Amino acid sequence: MSLVRLAVVLSSLVALSAVAQDATTDSLQASSHLSSEGSLTLAASPTALLADPDGCPPPRFTASALEVFYARYEALITGDVRQLTCLYAPNATVILPGTVLHGRAQIVPALLQFGSVFGGAQPQLTSVTADGFVVMATFQLFGPQLSIPDGSDTFVIAFGRVLYQTVHSTVVPTAQPTAP
Repeated sequence: MSLVRLAVVLSSLVALSAVAQDATTDSLQASSHLSSEGSLTLAASPTALLADPDGCPPPRFTASALEVFYARYEALITGDVRQLTCLYAPNATVILPGTVLHGRAQIVPALLQFGSVFGGAQPQLTSVTADGFVVMATFQLFGPQLSIPDGSDTFVIAFGRVLYQTVHSTVVPTAQPTAP
């Protein structure tokens, strides 16, 4: 089994264990195991799949990582906070230089503050590359005072939700037009 596939499977198991910890024993009787081919099998009661601590609708379990990524990007761009919130797993992790955010309660406000720091400017995708559960997106963002010429985020997405995200960006002053 490749190292990347193993990492994705382990990440998925971590996410599933957090769901199991958050649910009551009456609503969740889940078990997972790794087959010899490296695929993840989940058995859960229907009520467990519907349970969400923030009242989000059930995720689209069959959605590809790219479909979830683009739904997240659309929610970010349009300011749909509810959709953005629900596209992250309840126990998702976002890693930024010097900071780690855990759970929706920390992640979503940070994403919203990100836009306000740049005067409401939104990131413009420059590339999106995906392989299985992993999506890497590069972007640029040009605000009135600050800009990001080289942004890059990597996502691990499974079961219809963002489980992990890493963030890289260099924030620089926006070049001001010079007078003629």
